[in-house]
Amino acid sequence: MFQKLKEKYPNARIQKAMPGKEHNHYHWYTVSGEPHYIGIPKEVLSIEEKDLLAVFLEPITPSSFISYTPEETQWYRFLFDEDTTLLPAKQGETYRFIHFHISSYVDRELLVEAFSNIFPSEIIVLFHEKGYGLIIEKKSDFMMSIEDLSAAVQVLESDFLTMLSFFFGKSHHLTEGLSEEMMKEKSLFSFALSTMHKNKVITFEEVFPVYLLKQLSNSQKETVFSSLHQGFKEEPEMVLTIKRFLENQSNVSLTAKQLFMHRNSLQYRIDKFIEKTQINLKSFKGGITAYLACLDYEFHHQSSNMHKDD
Repeated sequence: MFQKLKEKYPNARIQKAMPGKEHNHYHWYTVSGEPHYIGIPKEVLSIEEKDLLAVFLEPITPSSFISYTPEETQWYRFLFDEDTTLLPAKQGETYRFIHFHISSYVDRELLVEAFSNIFPSEIIVLFHEKGYGLIIEKKSDFMMSIEDLSAAVQVLESDFLTMLSFFFGKSHHLTEGLSEEMMKEKSLFSFALSTMHKNKVITFEEVFPVYLLKQLSNSQKETVFSSLHQGFKEEPEMVLTIKRFLENQSNVSLTAKQLFMHRNSLQYRIDKFIEKTQINLKSFKGGITAYLACLDYEFHHQSSNMHKDD
């Protein structure tokens, strides 16, 4: 569609980057969910044409424009426009990406200011698709921890009256292939947003098992987990018990405290699960099998409830 518009309006601009304030002499449009934008010079659009375009495309208002510094612009072009002709920093330096998603529109400058106040070191914040952004954090002795960001999410959501989700990426050396690594993380984050609705701060370790399960067909999962799922249906509280127990590295005392249970009651439930399923939770392989079964059951249970609500 954009190419057709380009033929009609030869002076239009098509780009992946969110339009900046320096481009406010264009009327900007995008397609929902697509990381492309088209700007048409204001002087060539009649009122009727502008209204017609707004029916098929999503207008970008001037308040949404972003003003990037030269350093931020260089990072954006390197990561999202795949412009590797000039690295945005010294090759070999280590960076981490923290991806984020906002459920509704917020003032971007205020959000960047809030992020800067929360993070213990200097960061670069980029906005890409609608609702999606990226925090670039250089490796140092003072980096944001998962625990600290988890504690800050509620404050951010309260201040901006929106819902926020974050994905902690891995540390990477700055090379020409860093953009590809970032996009892999972004793909996992998008998957997590569609499946792990309750999680506010997501890590690779959390999303990967769910992603792995998603690659299996329903018949394959039925073959592997059917007997375990039947047991979960008979005793629904067992799912959370076993899942939390394994997430806590088989620490009975910690798990009992989190579940508000007596330690002996928890141990009885765990022993009952082992006896019934013949899966040794104390072994690495047994723990993985039981944990994947819990995740798969939770996923299908949540999906069923969502369909009922619809």
